[in-house]
Amino acid sequence: MNRPRKLILVFATLFAFSPLMFCSAANVYITPNGSGAGVCTSNPQTPAWFNNSANWGPGATQIGPGTNVTLCGTFTGSPGSTLLTFQGSGTSSSPITLTFDANTNLTAPYWGSSSSGAINTNGNSSLVIDGGSNGIIQNTQDGTGLNYQQASIAIYLIGGSRVTVQNLTIANMCQHTSSTDTVACNSGGNNDRGILVGGNVSNITLQYNTIHDSQNCIEYSGNNSDTGVLFSRNTISRCNWGIGGYGGTNGLTIDGNDISSATNWDTAADSFHHNGIMLFPQSANMNNVVISNNYIHDINGTETAHIFLDPNSTGNLPGVLIYNNVTVTTVLGGPTNCFIEPGAHVAPALVYNNTLSGHSACGTGVDPTGVIENNIFVGMYNALGIPSNGITSDYNDFYGLTGGTLSFTNASNGVDAPTLAAWVSSTASDSEPCQGGMCDQHSISGNPNLTASFMLSSGSPAIAAGKNLTSLGIAGLNVGAPQFFGVNYACGTGCVPRSSTGSWDIGAYPASSGGNPPAPPSGLAAVVQ
Repeated sequence: MNRPRKLILVFATLFAFSPLMFCSAANVYITPNGSGAGVCTSNPQTPAWFNNSANWGPGATQIGPGTNVTLCGTFTGSPGSTLLTFQGSGTSSSPITLTFDANTNLTAPYWGSSSSGAINTNGNSSLVIDGGSNGIIQNTQDGTGLNYQQASIAIYLIGGSRVTVQNLTIANMCQHTSSTDTVACNSGGNNDRGILVGGNVSNITLQYNTIHDSQNCIEYSGNNSDTGVLFSRNTISRCNWGIGGYGGTNGLTIDGNDISSATNWDTAADSFHHNGIMLFPQSANMNNVVISNNYIHDINGTETAHIFLDPNSTGNLPGVLIYNNVTVTTVLGGPTNCFIEPGAHVAPALVYNNTLSGHSACGTGVDPTGVIENNIFVGMYNALGIPSNGITSDYNDFYGLTGGTLSFTNASNGVDAPTLAAWVSSTASDSEPCQGGMCDQHSISGNPNLTASFMLSSGSPAIAAGKNLTSLGIAGLNVGAPQFFGVNYACGTGCVPRSSTGSWDIGAYPASSGGNPPAPPSGLAAVVQ
């Protein structure tokens, strides 16, 4: 009669000391001084408590997998300091989440730089940093004419996997406001960044952040083994480089970002060259790079390109996909190179269904090999600069070019062309510029009748004048770009599916008659976590 009772006791003892019984705190609250603020009223702690590794682990009062840490109030850091440093990782199914309560502000004269930042993920994994409704990280005294001109970083994300940073506003890492300020916030060989990502990472997502006034809003220091790095739906302005990256990678996607305005970085000495997106892998390869659905507009000033890819002689971005981007300049000025500029060693560059509008030295070129198809070119000086090697350029719409005899450039035979017809004729007698011996034989030169939102008006000759690219198997290309105007990355009248059969519309936005936006999912149920 006692044997079953003993077995029950044994099992109960084993279960009591099983790791399954250890469970980290569900919620932890952090305020500037440990006093209650906002929603942080239940046993609030200080940043020093967060930074103490003794408070991380599986204990019921510790930070561990599944813990939500909430920040409340205004946190004021000393110059060059780091406010929060993660001391552990979550798990793939139970990340550690750091959430900003409403009106939470991390502010300092300038935050740390070379190995820190306002928040340092410290190489940990399975983390979410969420700015909530209006969380902000900012510098107040870093920049031209201010008390400091120091390198500074808001989020230092070096190493780790499965990390998401979202819904944050990052402001004034460096306020560059003078044409005589040629140094800005550079110190010790470093400059300022809103978010710094790199150092052997995987499955990193930066999304829905607003970042302004920094030399680099987002900087990516790639490693050849990196995979799953995504910068998506961020609003970026007043940065010398909106998104800049260097080194190698095996998977980087830059999708759906709104990038604008860099003239505050102009100097009389031309110290800074602005770019919306700037990737320079140096001698490494950036593999599996996708640049899609971005709205890059009015960078202006001493700008190189809206999208500038610049490896050296031993580096490459092989097969880089550039599609559904809207690149725009609404005033005189614009890029001194091209709206889309794959550098001399990018082979191949694949440029599909982009809309390029406004004043620029040129629209795009690929060098030495690549494809330029289904793109709209409006109002730039030179539409295409074609090198002496074989490329494919066709099914484009060229309108309102201002370069005269230099509207098209054939570097192979030295013949420049003022019109599409002359361009086709020039390349027909030269076997090198385009595969098959002729460039743009199916392209058009009619006014695409773009709306103020750079969409196709009814009756546009660009409708059904493109090539059906379904066979490429690029899922994102089979749908048009999102609608950026008025709200951030809302489909609105954008996100129109492209037809699986028949001719496509040229440009980033298919005409609305070409299909309807996907129906919202049905049959979903909310689950409270």
